[in-house]
Amino acid sequence: MGAYSPPPIATPALEAIVMRDVIRPVVEGLARDGIRYTGILYAGLMVRDGKPSVLEFNVRLGDPEAQVLLARFASDLADVMVRTCDGRLAGTTIAWDPRAAVCVVLAAEGYPGTPTTGVPIDGLDALRDWTDGVVFHAGTKRADGRVVDRRRPRARRDGARRHDSRRRRRGATAASRPHLVAGHAASPRHRPSALARGGR
Repeated sequence: MGAYSPPPIATPALEAIVMRDVIRPVVEGLARDGIRYTGILYAGLMVRDGKPSVLEFNVRLGDPEAQVLLARFASDLADVMVRTCDGRLAGTTIAWDPRAAVCVVLAAEGYPGTPTTGVPIDGLDALRDWTDGVVFHAGTKRADGRVVDRRRPRARRDGARRHDSRRRRRGATAASRPHLVAGHAASPRHRPSALARGGR
């Protein structure tokens, strides 16, 4: 499982189609039903021949899609959330890091059925001073001085910002098998986009 952002198919033309044919109709439909929706609306899409089809809607920061976007989010997230809650989001400029990001999920053996639990997650110390990425935890806990997975699957995601960090990631990967670490590197061909592409 994982996600990357921005996907090469995320052209301004496709974004306009998604807003026109998917997002605006949902928001307008909610308003017609007397629901003033405030918050996150995430549309999971499949795009074929330039036409989006909706797979799902989420009203939360889902993973891994949210993590890969947060690695590129350059504005103050708390400020944007407060403005959203206060109804002051209109006119707010949101900045995106133009570099590409990759998020790799590390799921416990047996996921999504009956995942194993209590397995130590090694290699995190090697990333303690890593400034080029971030490790997100989901379903982990500290036990006897070690990080282990809990009832839910474990996951690690990060975004690396420089090509030389790839070498360090490879070292951390080897030290923490079977826990894979990936990152993001500069990609001048891609313009900033709020879209992410994920897979499970």
